[in-house]
Amino acid sequence: MIISRGGSPPLQKSPLLDELADRYEELGVTWDALAEATLPAGVYLFHRFRELTVERAELTLSGGANGLSRLKEIADELTELEATAAAEFPLTADGCDGLLADLQSRMLELHRD
Repeated sequence: MIISRGGSPPLQKSPLLDELADRYEELGVTWDALAEATLPAGVYLFHRFRELTVERAELTLSGGANGLSRLKEIADELTELEATAAAEFPLTADGCDGLLADLQSRMLELHRD
């Protein structure tokens, strides 16, 4: 049987390729979780930063001049968040240690296989 994934050239059906595709998908989910963990949603400043950067990326990818004023607003708010973080970082030293330990654990898990 010949298969095609997402417009790729057709391949012969192979259990090994299916296993690799499944592993690749699992790794994608794990890398996404790592990226999410770098900015914990429970910390408002991090949550808002993530929201704004996602919105900025979507506006940038969609193109058009209509989003230019919103992009400026986003840039201004990101600058304000940066100043807030510099003046009063939202995590304690223990919170930073915990976050770094979590990220280290996730990285080690990614490279375990």
